[in-house]
Amino acid sequence: MNRSSIPSRRDLMKWSAAALLAADIWPGRLFAADRPSGAFDFLIINDLHVIDKEDGPWLAKVVASMKTQKAKPEFCIIAGDLADDSTAAQYGIVDEAFKTLGVPIYTIPGNHDYTKKQDRSAYEAARPKSLNYTFEHGGWQFVLLDSTDGTKAKCSILKPTFDYVEQALPKLDKSRPTLLVTHFPQGPKVTN
Repeated sequence: MNRSSIPSRRDLMKWSAAALLAADIWPGRLFAADRPSGAFDFLIINDLHVIDKEDGPWLAKVVASMKTQKAKPEFCIIAGDLADDSTAAQYGIVDEAFKTLGVPIYTIPGNHDYTKKQDRSAYEAARPKSLNYTFEHGGWQFVLLDSTDGTKAKCSILKPTFDYVEQALPKLDKSRPTLLVTHFPQGPKVTN
């Protein structure tokens, strides 16, 4: 098969989303009418890559822009790469900017939330219990999973995450909509 004829992951996502919408069965839509408390808005962002204090004003503008949107988010998920090389100072800059958003912040690590020596202790100190976890909001279940393997940009999910999934999966309510969030997109690997 010619490499140029292989659809990109982005194309596959568009096509599958379009098919679900056309069939009127977009996953969350199935449950929207059943939600007694009404719809809610939230933000998912990633790859902030904060380096130093010079990023603070830029990040403050990003958060200010989030606050001016018509939709008012009830929480925010930052899906990895909060920092560029995982220092306590970088997480402090992120905290300072996002505290003004005024909503709960949930995070998972990205490959840049490790130092070059493969240490993510600064991330874990700044974000305790934020590797693999679930939370509920508005009748939905959110599953946040660590999809990193140190600083590798191409990696497989590691055993601790699979162990967490094995333990958490039976506790999820199959009748409720569920959203899975990881730093790296999940799906089959395309090879030549």
